[in-house]
Amino acid sequence: MSKKSSIQYQFMQSINKCFSLGDSKRSDRANPLVDSHTKIYSYAARKELITTAFDFAKFLKQEYQVKNLKEITPDMSQAFLDKKAATDECKHVTIKQYQSRLNKLEKVCSNHVRGPLNFMKGVRAPEHTDKSKKRDIVLHKNEYKMLCSIPTKSKAQLGLKLAYQFGLRESELVKLKPFDIKSNVLRIVDSKGGKTREVPIVTKEQKKVLQEFKKECPNGLQMRTGSISKWMNRASKKLGLERINQSDSKIHAARKAYSQREYLRLRQEGKTHKEAWGEVSENLGHGRDRIALFRVYNPEL
Repeated sequence: MSKKSSIQYQFMQSINKCFSLGDSKRSDRANPLVDSHTKIYSYAARKELITTAFDFAKFLKQEYQVKNLKEITPDMSQAFLDKKAATDECKHVTIKQYQSRLNKLEKVCSNHVRGPLNFMKGVRAPEHTDKSKKRDIVLHKNEYKMLCSIPTKSKAQLGLKLAYQFGLRESELVKLKPFDIKSNVLRIVDSKGGKTREVPIVTKEQKKVLQEFKKECPNGLQMRTGSISKWMNRASKKLGLERINQSDSKIHAARKAYSQREYLRLRQEGKTHKEAWGEVSENLGHGRDRIALFRVYNPEL
């Protein structure tokens, strides 16, 4: 099959045709002659839509051998969401985001083919088991030390150290390079939503881990997303860490550990709750105003 006939290429064409950088979403929504639903207004939105589109295209090709946009049906879209919901990686809110992007994708593809596509008609976000208790697990210091003490050649152990010391997501860890280490900050480039942020380098433990990273990984960890979590799963089973074994997201358990330590450190410096959490939330890759996330990332405080 040539590139031009692939379903992935058709998705890409549809997205690029609707990319309207510089246009005002607010003005378009106020104009009855403009359909803002078929326009993409930012690089971040475009990137998120491309990521979902390529994931969906891979699923359609493997499961249904789809070759054309007009062949996609609601049953296929529902099966894609159902498959996502069946994994431990996706929370209900994530499934809703997939659903929203597929709805957007249906509109931009309809605009591209100049005819209505209805592959999201009647499609619903599947119910997801409430796993909040399992997601409340925080990686404790003794558990962290045990995981770091296992003799291994895997760079996943170093990935765990970086996650624990800086609160990084696994998708950020696999892209991290030694040149992202600056004099007093760790620069996280192209994170969730295409954002870039800087996490302060404050403690001796952080500096020690970064020295190890520069020495052992001159080209980065060179691992795929998911590899670190899988290593943590095997290692925690080997060590008999049943509590960590029950965690649905082991990297998030490490991120929560960073969140709690950093929040307490800033509070001890004399910062208010709002100031301290604002900084921590920003370091984690969220905005300063995400007050509701405090309990999510600090369940033991």
